[in-house]
Amino acid sequence: MNLKAVRNFALFATAAAALTVGAVIVPATSAGAAELKPATSGMAVINLNAPQRAASGETHTKDVGGGSWTYGWELTSGGKRCFSYYFHGSKMHHATARIANGDNKAYAFARQTAKASRTAGSAYTCSAYWSLDE
Repeated sequence: MNLKAVRNFALFATAAAALTVGAVIVPATSAGAAELKPATSGMAVINLNAPQRAASGETHTKDVGGGSWTYGWELTSGGKRCFSYYFHGSKMHHATARIANGDNKAYAFARQTAKASRTAGSAYTCSAYWSLDE
């Protein structure tokens, strides 16, 4: 490569870098840029075999999606009960409890609690879900 070819390559590389940076910056500053929205659903998988788990069950409560979500599991005479409860003060919503390839889904109006639970054998993994119905 001669000196002229090296200079042309350097100019081309600089121009390409400038165009790339411009392409990245322009959408971020344009009026149509995407805005982050609050979550409208969520889930938790409760690994029941972890050594730190309580022998009789556990419960978690989190503020999510503008409401309050309580989920967990407990041992009952029928096996392991997986549950998901979700409360929202101003929107329709639902909660789902899934265990052993089956699920229970409960819907609720604003200012009511959606209460879902399902029982199966103690070896199954529990999954809990919440969602806003918009």
